[in-house]
Amino acid sequence: MAKAKSRSHPLARAQALETWAAGRERAIAKLVREAEALEEYELLEEAACLWHIVLRLRESARRERAEAAVLRATWEKCRPRRRVGEALRLSFVAG
Repeated sequence: MAKAKSRSHPLARAQALETWAAGRERAIAKLVREAEALEEYELLEEAACLWHIVLRLRESARRERAEAAVLRATWEKCRPRRRVGEALRLSFVAG
């Protein structure tokens, strides 16, 4: 019995990475507001912890978006192409 592929489709993985990055960016925005508020109250150690988290999340989101872009570009370059005859037949039927 042949094993089923456990790898996800590259475009599905790219979309998942984009979704994760967007979630991280929403969390970043919230943490930035909280860190700024802590700084206003001169709670600098607590604010510094949040800024550290913000930097780590930004880096993760950047990596996820970069990986998604590579997956999309690779898919566009290597995706299965229609055969010429099939494309001509489809354009004739559509026209």
